[in-house]
Amino acid sequence: MRVRLRPGLAIATALAFAVLSTLGTWQLQRREWKQNLIASAEARLQAAPIPFDDAASRARAGENMEYQPVTLDGAYANDRESFVFGTHDGDAGVYVFTPFRVRDSAAGPARYVYVNRGFAPQDFKSPSARRDGLIEGAVVVRGLFRSAEIKRGPEKWLEPQNQPKDNLYFIRDPNVLARRYGLDVSSYYIDAFDETPAGAFPRGGLTRVEFPNRHLEYALTWFGLAAALLGVFVAYSIKRD
Repeated sequence: MRVRLRPGLAIATALAFAVLSTLGTWQLQRREWKQNLIASAEARLQAAPIPFDDAASRARAGENMEYQPVTLDGAYANDRESFVFGTHDGDAGVYVFTPFRVRDSAAGPARYVYVNRGFAPQDFKSPSARRDGLIEGAVVVRGLFRSAEIKRGPEKWLEPQNQPKDNLYFIRDPNVLARRYGLDVSSYYIDAFDETPAGAFPRGGLTRVEFPNRHLEYALTWFGLAAALLGVFVAYSIKRD
């Protein structure tokens, strides 16, 4: 048994092995980053509520404030709702996004923050079908701080077209929703806790806090491919007499 070494093949194998190993190492780094992200998000979820404006200021300064509990004083502009398509427990419907006029803007230019009040099935999309769920007058909203949804790549290309004439959207972006009404809105919004009367819609408190973390699986796949490549190269290079 002797070794038959082909320089060109050896170089190509070494380069491919280096690339695969680098990808595996990168996935391990991504795994550590994701674990830190999950830990910080879970810590924020358990934190005491802070004023919405404080969270927005910190987010604009570069701090990650996603899922921070917040509060905001004001009143809903129920006549300016927007509907974002969604599902819940397998049922199709909409998430009701309602502009919330901030209390400190009552005497000056109106300032609005969108509140995702929660899910309503298709049969309860119309406000006339869910009058028990409308909240009138001054209130304090409690919920989770969220940033505008941004879709990239294939997700953006495959996204259904918004239908502003029908007041139906497929993206959670306050600036997009506000165009229909010409409102001055914050780029951030609130996912409201469930404060709707029992049996009424929309139902809040449905924020899905999920962080898929399969980076270890991906890392093992890349390392496995690197090991397999090396094994094939060695087997091919050994010539049996």
